[in-house]
Amino acid sequence: MNWRQNICIKKVTIYCELDLSEKTSIYEFRMNVVLSWELKSATIQVRPVLGYQYSILDGKPAAVRDLPETNAWMSLTVRFEDECMILEDGTDFKKLERIIT
Repeated sequence: MNWRQNICIKKVTIYCELDLSEKTSIYEFRMNVVLSWELKSATIQVRPVLGYQYSILDGKPAAVRDLPETNAWMSLTVRFEDECMILEDGTDFKKLERIIT
């Protein structure tokens, strides 16, 4: 994740081999999402702005999906622990830490 001026860019890539019937296939999944965000007390308000999901099977596109348009804001609880920011959404926890390269 990359946080800049109230914009967060989330990138996910999954690459694996799948054993299907009598052959092995290569599967790749990519997801990119741009989020707008605002800090409010002990919560962070997040709204998806732009995004897509892309699946590839054996080097060929299998599925492409754009993020549906929405103006809905999600509210996440924020707390800090050992120089990490913890985002809580119900039972889903994300632990974010800064990596300096």
